[in-house]
Amino acid sequence: MTNPFRLTAGFFNAIALLAVLPLNAEESFSPIGLKTDYRVAPLTVDRPDPLLAWRLTGDRRGLAQQAYHIQAASSVAAFEAPDFWDSGWVEDPRSAAIPYGGKAFASQERVYWRVRIKDDRDDITPWSEPTHFDGGLMHDDDWQGAAWVSCSRAFQPELAPADVMGAWIAAPDTLSDSDEVTFRLMFDLKPQPVVHAGAWWNHVSIGEIELNLNGTRGLSGPEGPATIHYKDFGFLIRETGNELRVRLQGASPGTPVSVGIRVVYADGTEQLIQSSTGWTVQGASGAPQSATVVGAYGESPWGEAVISPRAPLPVAWYKKDFPVEGDVASARLYICGLGYNEPYLNGQKIGDHVLAPGQTDYEEFAQYEVFDVQTH
Repeated sequence: MTNPFRLTAGFFNAIALLAVLPLNAEESFSPIGLKTDYRVAPLTVDRPDPLLAWRLTGDRRGLAQQAYHIQAASSVAAFEAPDFWDSGWVEDPRSAAIPYGGKAFASQERVYWRVRIKDDRDDITPWSEPTHFDGGLMHDDDWQGAAWVSCSRAFQPELAPADVMGAWIAAPDTLSDSDEVTFRLMFDLKPQPVVHAGAWWNHVSIGEIELNLNGTRGLSGPEGPATIHYKDFGFLIRETGNELRVRLQGASPGTPVSVGIRVVYADGTEQLIQSSTGWTVQGASGAPQSATVVGAYGESPWGEAVISPRAPLPVAWYKKDFPVEGDVASARLYICGLGYNEPYLNGQKIGDHVLAPGQTDYEEFAQYEVFDVQTH
C-alpha cells in the first residue's frame, strides 16, 4: 500500500522544483541611467574630473556589480579606439561618484562615454547606451570678449502702501524729555480665519524703532537695528486681545510714527489696523497718555514711511539683433547675470527654469547658464 504522506511530500517537491526552474533561464542585466555630475548629458562641466554614475538593472535577485569598464571618446564612432579614456576593468562595486580619469577636455568640447559591468557571477553586460557631456567655459578668454552690460537705473527706497498706513502720531510735549517711548494699541478681529496680516511701520527721525505684536518682534538686523520694516503676522495674530507695541529709542523728542496692518480673512474681506488717536504712548516712566495725531500719512512735512532702503527694481530688458547665415550645426547660449534672468530668442523663452541662476556672493563669483538654442 502506498504511503499517502510520501505521495503528498513528493507532490510538493515537484511543485518546488517547478518554481525554481524559471530562475535558471537566461537572465539579462545592463547599466542604465548614465549621468555626469548627477545630470543627464549636461551642456557644461566646469571641472576636469566630473563624477560619473549609472544604475544596474536586471532580473536576477541579488544581482550586484563586481567591476566596471568605462570608455570615453570624441565621438560614438571613436569608441572602437577610445581617444579620451579606456579605464580597463576596475574592481569596484560603486556605481556613483566615479571621477572621470581620462584625457583633459577643452572648453565647449563634447566627450562621449559608456560603461559595461561585470556582475558577482563574472558575467559581463553589453556596453550601455552612450551619453555625453560638454566642457564649460573654464577660462576667462572662453567668453570671447563678452562684456558686462547693465542699465543706469538708480536704487530707490521702498515705501509703505499708502492705502494701508495710518496717520503720523507722536508723543505729547509732556514726554519730550524721555529717551524712550512706547506706543500701544489693543485691538480685536472678526471671528474669521486669517490668511494674511502684513504689517508696515517706520518713523521719521534718528534712533531705533521696534514693533512688537503679541510678544513677537518685527524683523531685526543681524548687525544692528532692522532696515526692513515689514512682517507678516498672520500666524501670530488672534481673534481677541491683540497687543501692538511700537518702541522708539534714541529718537528726537516728538518723533512721529506711522503703522498699518492689513488683515485678510479667508472669506476675502479685509480689516485695517492703523495708527490713530486711539493709541496710547508712555515714556520710560510715568502713566500712559493719548497719542497725538500730527499729520495725515503722505502729507508734508512727514511724507511717506520708508520700509526698505532698496525697493525691488522693475524688470530690465536687454535686446540684441543679429543675423545668422548658412545652416546652423550647433548653437549655445551662455549667460551670466548678477541676479535672476530669463532669456528669450525670437520671442520664445529659452528653457523652463525659474529663479535662476542661484545667488552667490557676487564679489567672489557668479554662476552662468548654458542653453542649446539650435532649434530656436
